[in-house]
Amino acid sequence: MENLKYRIIYEYEFRGKLGRLKSLKDGYLPHELTKANRQTRVDCCVTLLNRHNNEGILNRIITCYEKWILYDNRKCSAQWLDPGQPAKSCPKRKLTPKKLLVSVWWTSAGIVHCSFLKSGQTITADVYCQQLQTMMEKLAAKQPRLVNRSTPLLLHDNAGPHTTQQTATKLEELQLECIRHPPYSPDLAPTDYHFFRNLDNFLQGKKFNCDGAVQIAFTDFINSRPTGFFSKGINELPMRWQKCI
Repeated sequence: MENLKYRIIYEYEFRGKLGRLKSLKDGYLPHELTKANRQTRVDCCVTLLNRHNNEGILNRIITCYEKWILYDNRKCSAQWLDPGQPAKSCPKRKLTPKKLLVSVWWTSAGIVHCSFLKSGQTITADVYCQQLQTMMEKLAAKQPRLVNRSTPLLLHDNAGPHTTQQTATKLEELQLECIRHPPYSPDLAPTDYHFFRNLDNFLQGKKFNCDGAVQIAFTDFINSRPTGFFSKGINELPMRWQKCI
């Protein structure tokens, strides 16, 4: 089922039905893209692919997103039953399961910054700007050449906190250039199609009893990534831009 939901994304890509997805039990309901949405996707990809071909921008990209990590990541498994044999019971997931929100920032060289929000806290413009400041400080320490010799390129979506005037002012202050990202396009966001997809697979079947256990599991995921994991996710972008076009 975990692989199936991503297969659904790719299949709907060619039918104009792609986008930020909302869960429907174990399935996903795709956003219906308008003709303007589809044209925006193509225009963005043409611009980005041309810029990549002319400038080689992949090593300058820093991308980010947030994700809820559930305490209980167990899935209902399929069962083979003889005729008349009752199915084994499986506890249903609570309507409001315990979960923890993580924000992650990364480049082709690896993780730059990640943070877990306190219970009840959400991403606001204030929180996002604080994260931007911390991320840039860490980026300057971990990848000084990127900060000192060229302008980092921020790839994020058009969520509310990302597009406020407060955020725009902060981006200008930090000298961060945003590159275009079309709405409803998780197939063009490395954190969606690569990082979080692998994180979901890593967490599958695991159950936690506190925030600390969730954070340890997230750290274990990062430490277990093979060499080239992060560069692979970013380096897929030109292929995906071309595929969209």
